[in-house]
Amino acid sequence: MTESEIFESILGIKEIQVDRVEWQDQSFHIYCSSVFSEAICPNCLNKRQVINQTYERQFRD
Repeated sequence: MTESEIFESILGIKEIQVDRVEWQDQSFHIYCSSVFSEAICPNCLNKRQVINQTYERQFRD
């Protein structure tokens, strides 16, 4: 089992795939992407296959 598969299993979110994990000092960064080939635009509500933007979310525990 790869490191990405281990984190996918721990997170338990079937809609994302873990692309990579980086360890830095006393924290780690998990980079994920959607498993879907298209998504609904939150502004116009149309289906989109092209990514117009990305964003980061920070979680602390």
